[in-house]
Amino acid sequence: MNAGEISTQALDRLKTTAAKWSEVQGDEAPSEVLAVSTTRDIAMRALHDGTVGSDDEPIYLVILKGNFTFKVPGTKTVRAGTWAALFVDANSFRVQTMTIRPPEAIPDVSLDSIGTVHILRTGTTDTS
Repeated sequence: MNAGEISTQALDRLKTTAAKWSEVQGDEAPSEVLAVSTTRDIAMRALHDGTVGSDDEPIYLVILKGNFTFKVPGTKTVRAGTWAALFVDANSFRVQTMTIRPPEAIPDVSLDSIGTVHILRTGTTDTS
């Protein structure tokens, strides 16, 4: 998988993954869903101002804007926010990890600096 290149088939699978995740987190029609092909390391550095790195595993970084709520399993902790980042496995298309952020904690991430940004459609939302 080369950075920036996402096949039509992979885009369709990412749309499905993002739609299912978003629905479970309480927003059936997020206002924006973007994806970029990258590595875990590049995505981690982008989300954490270069201070946190990881391995070179290929992933899709999917950014969603909407209203999300996540109950941490086994706890009473609930995380809510208007922005989410998903690390999606490049082979299985499963969400490996995610973060939900409230408006005041959204990182300044330039997806264009990572690779080609793909606009995804989920559910009834058409952001193209």
